[in-house]
Amino acid sequence: MQSLKTELQAVSAALNSLAENVEVLVKALDNPDDKKNTTDKQAIEKQPEQTDQIKPKETKSAPPKKASAKRKVAQADQVEPEETKSAPSKKVRPKKKASVKRKAVPRSKRPQTDTDKVVAIIKRAKRGVNIAELRRKTQFNSKKISNIVHRASRANRIKKIDRGIYSIVEG
Repeated sequence: MQSLKTELQAVSAALNSLAENVEVLVKALDNPDDKKNTTDKQAIEKQPEQTDQIKPKETKSAPPKKASAKRKVAQADQVEPEETKSAPSKKVRPKKKASVKRKAVPRSKRPQTDTDKVVAIIKRAKRGVNIAELRRKTQFNSKKISNIVHRASRANRIKKIDRGIYSIVEG
């Protein structure tokens, strides 16, 4: 406990001298023409000297106790990673490339989607088309066709004429 106290006092003294050095540097930066303040070089050169001069005050303490066997084994097992291995290098992620904005391709030049295929079939029919006929012409399963029809009707591309019969929206 006593050694911890002396170490804390030494740290406190070092922090105080560091604070004084910082104040000197700030004054030197604020008033560069003032000859009373030290220049930046002098303040920087002076800083290491002061930190080396600071020594903790010697206090009378009991002689150090011998470490127990368990502590000796634990200390022997502890090896600093710097001694055995080199510090792991940080993984550097490659910078993301700027995304290139693509021009919108007209519908006529785009590859035809399944929805476009179903809407085209409905468009060709004069009286409308039912799901069974869409299944036969597209070879899609009924669930896929019902999903496509639902999305197309919500987008106002097709409309429901009667139960199970769909037609194209005019206009």
